[in-house]
Parts: sequence; structure tokens; C-alpha cells
Amino acid sequence: MTKLKNLLIAGCLILCGLQTTKASETVELWLLEDSMHIYQPDDIFRQFPSRFTPLETFNLNFGLSTNEYWLVVDIKNSSEKEYNGRLVVDYGLLKNITLFEIKGVSAYKIKQTPSSHAYIYNIAAAPHSKRQFLLHVKGEGTPAILPIKIDQINNILQNELKHTFQLGPFYGILLFLFLIILLVNLSSRDRFFRLLFIYTLLVLIFFGLRDGFAMRLSIIENYDLQFRLVLIMLPLLIPMLEQFLHKYFRDLTVSFPRKNSTKALHLTSALLILIVTSGLLPYKILFYISAAYVIISILIIVKPVLKLQNFSKITVLSILGSMGLLLAAFIIDIFHKTGVVPNNFLTLNALKLGFLLHIGIFILGAIERFQLLRARASEFNQKLSDLVKEKTAEINQQNEELTTQTEQLELQKEELESQKEELQTQKEILESQNTELEKLNLAASNTENVIYIFNPDGKLLWFNESFSSQLGMSFKAYQQSNKQIDIRDISSYPEIRAVVDRIANKRESITYETPVSLNNQETWFQTTLTPIIEEGSLKYIVAIDTDISRLKNYEKKIIDQQEDFEKQKDLAVKRRKEVELQQREITDSLNYAQRIQSAILPKEKSMTRFFPESFVLFIPRDIVSGDFYWFHRIEDKYIYVVVDCTGHGVPGAFMSIIGTYLLNNIIIQNNETRPAEILKQLNRKLKISLKNTDPDNQTNDGMDVALVVVDKAKDTLSFAGALRPLFLFQDGKFIQQKGDKIPITSAIAGNTMANFNEYTYEINKGDSFYLFSDGIVDQFGGSRNKKFLTKRLKQVIFDSQMYEMDEQKKIIQKSIIHWKGNTAQIDDILLLGVRL
Repeated sequence: MTKLKNLLIAGCLILCGLQTTKASETVELWLLEDSMHIYQPDDIFRQFPSRFTPLETFNLNFGLSTNEYWLVVDIKNSSEKEYNGRLVVDYGLLKNITLFEIKGVSAYKIKQTPSSHAYIYNIAAAPHSKRQFLLHVKGEGTPAILPIKIDQINNILQNELKHTFQLGPFYGILLFLFLIILLVNLSSRDRFFRLLFIYTLLVLIFFGLRDGFAMRLSIIENYDLQFRLVLIMLPLLIPMLEQFLHKYFRDLTVSFPRKNSTKALHLTSALLILIVTSGLLPYKILFYISAAYVIISILIIVKPVLKLQNFSKITVLSILGSMGLLLAAFIIDIFHKTGVVPNNFLTLNALKLGFLLHIGIFILGAIERFQLLRARASEFNQKLSDLVKEKTAEINQQNEELTTQTEQLELQKEELESQKEELQTQKEILESQNTELEKLNLAASNTENVIYIFNPDGKLLWFNESFSSQLGMSFKAYQQSNKQIDIRDISSYPEIRAVVDRIANKRESITYETPVSLNNQETWFQTTLTPIIEEGSLKYIVAIDTDISRLKNYEKKIIDQQEDFEKQKDLAVKRRKEVELQQREITDSLNYAQRIQSAILPKEKSMTRFFPESFVLFIPRDIVSGDFYWFHRIEDKYIYVVVDCTGHGVPGAFMSIIGTYLLNNIIIQNNETRPAEILKQLNRKLKISLKNTDPDNQTNDGMDVALVVVDKAKDTLSFAGALRPLFLFQDGKFIQQKGDKIPITSAIAGNTMANFNEYTYEINKGDSFYLFSDGIVDQFGGSRNKKFLTKRLKQVIFDSQMYEMDEQKKIIQKSIIHWKGNTAQIDDILLLGVRL
């Protein structure tokens, strides 16, 4: 709050033109230049004042120095009040600067006061006392500029406010111009303003880095990065300036030559960025390389502008002036940074003023560009408007001519009406024919049809250009030849004389078709003869020939296609009846086979007689099925088998019959009740049954089997499987026992008579087991057309355990139907469930 109060007081004093009161103090400055880097703060006073040089000015500029500088500040306070002041180094790009307070023979480091653009230290001296401070600055090859100010705090605040008032307008104007360019760029989306926007943005970033704002505000902590970023901004600014000028002159249709030197400029810019970022060269060399790059680049950019011809001298001079200002500003800034010229307002702010005037002139150039483009657009719009007016005048003239002709026709019409009121009916006919003749006259010259006009005797009076090509002469040539062509001589229609006599007598239109041989190809013409009646007598006969060859060809094709269609239709009907008969015979055979298969399958009653809580869900894909189930009781053992044969339909049904026969042989006849042994014998007997003994010519027919033997005497359940699993529920727990990955197949090659594993479980009343084929889990459906899968079947069975087995069957069947939806069933579905 105290700093803000002091700043406000200083600002008010500046605005009111008042001066603050100064204390009675004396400040002396002494300098020791250490080029060998041998001194430390604790032993520097041993060299004072013998090796120190007194300074008359506090405005120091050591250029691109790598030496160390030790400055002793002597403050003598001869007043009755304590002296509270500040030491300010008003330059924000110094890497190593430290202020020490000397007390006896020791030096104590003084903490720096935060500032956005300078190094500020608070210093004090008691009444009637002398204090000494030591300022240490270490050069790094970068500009070592030390504009030192030592004064009371209020006066320093006043100076800082002056500095802010000096710096603020520059950034304020630059930011204002940047915002204007941004708004124009957003509204116009012109590449010219986009380049100007990027260039102005780069200028803002360049000066923000150059004045040390990023480092002083802790945006950038590394001094090396700060200095290199300042140098990197130069090869970004210069190419953007060249692009901007090229776009400016090209938009004004002025050739702006871009030779190899300009291309070299861009390559040099990229090379300079690479050199600066590499860190291989010291700061001093990097500074001189960048300075040379800037001066040469500006001269390269200016050179094409000097060669511009047939262009506004004011514009060229303004562009050259802005570039000259920029070049002069860079040269002054380079001399200042190298220590050639001292610190003053011009040298400290030359580059800012140069860029400000430079961008301002560019904006004036942009305004002139806009005015020129607007003038050209206005000129184009004027030419377009004149052209529209010219065309409109032509159209209006044509409309007036048409109106005049219409008025003349109306006048003739009125005269005819007044003269022939008694012949009203004939007049209407005449008007209708006249209208047709007018339409004919308008269209005759542009139509592809052949149009003739004959007199009542059939002599040719007029013809259009289409007939000229056939006749071999134009209508004008025909008039000059004094020939008389009769319609009866040029027509190929055999009844033409009767047609002409009929028109003369009955005065009605007649249409006929005539085939003509042209270029060894038959061409059909449709001719329409129309009589023109005036004052009750035949005045003209108008003939129109239309080429209807394409139409005749279409008619012939349609007739041929209709005949072919009738033949194909008769053939299709005959074949459909044959197919229906064959299909009916096949369907009858399949239905009979289905009855045979149903008779072979065990009845559900034979299963529910021993275990009432059981069900079979059997949904064949076709009429007959490749899936089947088998059941038999031997004493206290109950054998359940679910088999999925290769294929479905008729092939699968044959396999199911073979499987049923083999199970009857193995279990019933041989009295075998061990699940694993049953599968082993089934595998062996299937190979024998299908006689698949030739290894080189084998089929791979087979079956997947799930087999369960329930022994009531021992309360056990034994299971063996060939590629099919068992689901067993005991005391609320689910057991999934997978079958062996051994197929029961007719193939011999690569399939030894392997033994099957047998799994035995103790069972209690209320336990349930399920056997099923792969048709249910492989069924596609659902919203994503995926398989039903084993995990979904397991979940449905698990969720329905609380229900009786008949209700479970309905729930499972409903789930499958809902999942399948409109998707076709891909395989036979078989599921057997038993509750013990």
C-alpha cells in the first residue's frame, strides 16, 4: 500500500508540474574495471580508492564487454533527516548484477526490489553519516548498459512514472494498431492483413523480450534463453516483412521481382536461427552476425522496390522511407549496444520509434491499397452496370418491336372482324391456321425437321435449311433457278396424288409414314400435310417431314421383346410348375424323413417318467435335423446323450440315424455304461460304419457329443464329452465342465484312437444339469448382430434356476427367439435339461 501511495503521489506531482523536495545528500561514483576477473567483494576495498576512477556521469555504456565492473557508491547525508533512497539500473537485460552494502571490511548483499524493466535496490543513510555501497556487474559479451540513478524514493518513483509514461505510449500505440489489424483480419480474411497481423505480433513479442519483460516478470528464468530469443526474433521478422511487401504489390497488379537473393534471404534466416539455438558461438559474435544479417536483409528487400515502374511515386517513396527509418533505427541501436554512442533518449528508444513509424507508414499503405482496390472494384461495377444497361436496352427494343408487330396483327384482326362478321366460323378457323403458321415461321429455321410450303397445285414455294442439305441448294438459289418442283415428284409415298386431291377437296390434315433408303440404310419419315385456308379457299399446303427411324426401331425392339417375353413367360411357367412339383416331392420326402427321425428320437414321456423335472428344447433349422438326443435306462443308471452331427438338414439327419444306431449297439446291446468308453467305441465304430479306410480319399464327417450317466444307486453323475460341455448346478453353485478337444470323426489320417476323460460328481436331490449343441451359442442376433455365446446361455440358465424345468424351457426359448429377431437361424438348436 505504501508503494502504491508513493507512486500515486509522484504521478500527481508530475501531472501538476510540481517538484519534490530533495534532501541534502552527496553521491559519488567510482569505477574499477576488472578484465582479469580476479577480485571478490570482500577484498575490493583494498584497491579503493587507488585503483578506482571517479565518474562524472552515472549514464554508463560498456558495449559488448566480457569484463567485470566494480562501482563504489559514496553517499554523504549532511541533513538532520534519515536518507531513504533507491539505486536504479534502468536496463532490464543484465545477467549478473549485485549490490552490496559495505560495513567495516565486510560486504553484505542487498535484496533487489521487484520491477518489470529495471534493477532497483533500497539504500539508506542515517543523519550526518556516510555510507558506501558496492555495485558489481559482470559482462557476458551482451550489451552492458548501465544507466544508473540514485535518488530519494519519491524522486525515483517520479522517474519511474516518467519512464512508464514514455514506455506506455509506445506499447499502447503498438497494441492499438495490433488490435485494429486483428479486427480487420477477422472481418476480411485477406492474406495481406493476415501477414500484417503476424508481422505486428512478432514486433510486439520482439520488444517484449528486448525490454526484458519476460525475464523480469519471471516468465523466462534463463538469461541465455532470453538473449537468444531476442536474436531469433530477427530472422522471423525480416522474412515476414518481405512476404508482406510482396503481397502488397502483387495485390495491386504490380510485378514485384523475387530473385535468388530473396530466396537466399529465407535460407539465411533459417541458418541464423539454427546458429543461435545451437549455442556454439559466444554472445558477442552472435550479436555481430545478427546485426549484419539485419542490415543486409533490409537492403535486399528494398532493392526490388527501387525498380518498380508505372506505380505511384508517393507509395514507393513512403515504402522506401519506412524501410529507411527502420534501417537507420537498427544502425543507431547497433552502435548503442556496442558502446559506440552513449545512452540518451534517442539511442535508448531509436528502435522503438523506428518500428512505430515503420508500421504506421505500412498501415497508411494498407489504407491506400484498400482505396485502390475499392476504386478498381467500383470501376468494374460501373462497367458491369453499363453492360447490364446495354443488354436491357436491347431487350427493351426487341420487346417494343414485338409489341409493334402484335399491335399490327391486332389491327388486322379487327379489320377482318369488321369485314367478315357474317363468316364468324370461318374467321375462327382462319385465325387458328394463321396462329399455327406464325408458330411454324418462328420454329422452321431452327428445327431439324424438313418443312416445305406448296401452293394448291402442289408446287414448291418455300423450304427450310434442313431440306436444303437434301436438295443440294439453298432456298435463295432455288428461287433464282426458276425451277418448279412438284410434291408428287419428290414424295416416295405411293398414294401421294390421292392425298393431295383429298386435301384439296376435304381440306383436312393427313399424316402418313414412308420408308426411304439413305446411305444404304432404311430411314422412316412421318409426313404431315396441313392445308392453310384463307377467305374460304385453299392458300397453301404445309408439309413437315419428321425422322421417326429411332421410334420405328424402338417399336420393332419392343415387339421383338414382347414376343421373347411371351416365350420366356411360357417357358418360366412351365419350369415353375416342374420346380413346384419337384419341390413338393422333396418336401413330402423330407416330411416323411422327419416322421422317421421323430420316431427314432426318445419320447419326452420316457424321460419325465424317471425325472419329471426335465425338458428337451429341440428347434431344427430345416425339416430334418443333424442334432439328436438319446436316452436309455439300465437298472439304476440313466444315460443322456446330446449329439451335434456334421451339417444340418438331410446330410445331418443321415448322420443322426447312424449315431442312433451306433449308440443302440454300444449301450443297449453291449451293455456299456461308462461314458468315456462309450465315446471311444462310438469313435471307432463311426470310422468302420462309413468305411473311411483310404487315407488319401477321406471325408471328415463326425459328431460332437455330450454324454451323462446318472447312477441313482451311488448318487453320482459321470460325464464325458467330445467338443461339447456340461453345465451342472449344485447348491446354488455353477460348474462348467468342458469336453475333450477330441472329435468323433470318420477321418483316419492324423487321428489315433484316443481315450476320452471321464468326470464324476456326487449329486443330491435338486441338482440339475444341461447338455446342448453349438447351434444355440453360435446363433447371430442382437443389436450388433453378434453370437449368443456360452456366457449368455449360462446367465439365462442361472437366472431361471428358481423356476420349474417347464418354465425354464419357456424362458430359454423366449430368450433365443428375442435374440435372433429377424436374423435367419444358422444351425439346429438342441438343449436338454434335467433336475435330479
